[in-house]
Amino acid sequence: MKVLITSAKQACSFELAYLLKDEEILFGENHYPSPKFPSVNSPSLAHELLSFCLDFEIEQVYAVRAGELKSLLEAKILFAEFGIEIIGSNFIYDDADAQSESYANFSSKLLASGYPNQKLAIGQTNFNGDLIVINDEQKDFNWVWSKLNELSFTQLGKLFNQPNFEILSIYTLQENLQLINVLILNSQLRFTASLPSKIMETVKTKLHHEANGFYQVYLSGDKILRIKNVAH
Repeated sequence: MKVLITSAKQACSFELAYLLKDEEILFGENHYPSPKFPSVNSPSLAHELLSFCLDFEIEQVYAVRAGELKSLLEAKILFAEFGIEIIGSNFIYDDADAQSESYANFSSKLLASGYPNQKLAIGQTNFNGDLIVINDEQKDFNWVWSKLNELSFTQLGKLFNQPNFEILSIYTLQENLQLINVLILNSQLRFTASLPSKIMETVKTKLHHEANGFYQVYLSGDKILRIKNVAH
């Protein structure tokens, strides 16, 4: 089967390609750059992508660029009329312990969640981006900007003390934060990582009945914090 992965610029693209290693894979914007391959910001993204798929005889499409999934799911029936399947769903699982609606109550919400004795992570309530661990041993503020997966309590203030504060979710961590990518096809789960059986069963329990798609699963110990499609 000829499948399209919409980008090769995300690390998860190559994990997905590995899980689809028995298929003929095309990477969209990597081998066929604009204007031939549509930008994720194009107002006619779905129709441009459909044209591309017809030109290259694509049978399945895997969206991996942030923000493109909504447009493609809205056009899912249109693609199906041409024998092309959009692989993905809007399924989201979230187990946040608290939410902070403003910077004024952000610190109090963190303290109520157990900081500094309890290890915590934060994430946007619109599910954009990754979860960020609060780690007061993180002192290098310049490093934060290059790879924002941990920051200190002090750095939180520098980043989020602003008028356009967006609501943040707060998560308690049992152990270190772990991110794994999971492909679901026809109720079968495929992993690139070798996971402990207990974690594997936890993930299967949450995802077993969900639609085909490539999902990000955030874990801490055997607790699932968040699940979303990689292109959400």
